[in-house]
Amino acid sequence: MLIELTRGKHAIIDAVDADLAGRSWHAVPGHSSVGNYTFYAARRKGTRHITLHRVILERILGRKLREGEECDHIDDNGLNNRRCNLRQVDHRRNIKNSHNIQSITKASEQQKQLRLLMFSFHERPPLPALHSHKDGVDGEIST
Repeated sequence: MLIELTRGKHAIIDAVDADLAGRSWHAVPGHSSVGNYTFYAARRKGTRHITLHRVILERILGRKLREGEECDHIDDNGLNNRRCNLRQVDHRRNIKNSHNIQSITKASEQQKQLRLLMFSFHERPPLPALHSHKDGVDGEIST
């Protein structure tokens, strides 16, 4: 089930959490200081932001998250709030997961650049063929 957010974004949730779709959620950017460039679904409660993923994880656990506990998106997509994509972790693990994705992204970008380089090398036009001695002088370049 999709929940429409601000900034043209949508969050996905399971049908069991459909009652949460009736609330007013908006898209908030992740913390770029830790390399997190995703968005999250959140709403205001007084001066605090309540995040959708945290509400759903607390439902799964049957309790509020304790101090030091955080919610991690397994696929690192902050808008994918399906129950199978959320897990409870400590802050260190959450940060580590974020940096692992950063490394994978950098590695993928390097691989993409290498493929482009290899493609451009292999796609160069062939060198002119050399004639054999039957066609003329050995080593003569055909035009």
